[in-house]
Amino acid sequence: MENVIFLAIGLLLLFYAYQLIIKHNIKIMHDYHYQKVNDSQKKAYPQVVGLGLFVMGVDYFLVVLLHILSGKFSAILILLGTVLGIGILIYGQYRYNGSIM
Repeated sequence: MENVIFLAIGLLLLFYAYQLIIKHNIKIMHDYHYQKVNDSQKKAYPQVVGLGLFVMGVDYFLVVLLHILSGKFSAILILLGTVLGIGILIYGQYRYNGSIM
């Protein structure tokens, strides 16, 4: 059952990453996340946020693949991918919006 949950979360994260990186659809984010972003940076900001979501989405797929192939569930891999993805999100938020909040 956890495989289905992680696949669903991974797909959702990859969908949002696609919308941000490829489609440049900044409107799927809350407006308070990008209200202080300069117009010249409104293309770069969603790409960085999308990268963070992409890292987490791929990580969740790797966890499911590892679980299917070896029967082991790797909490360490989930933790590393999630921390890395959130770190990228925080970096993008701070760099382009001026603050984390």
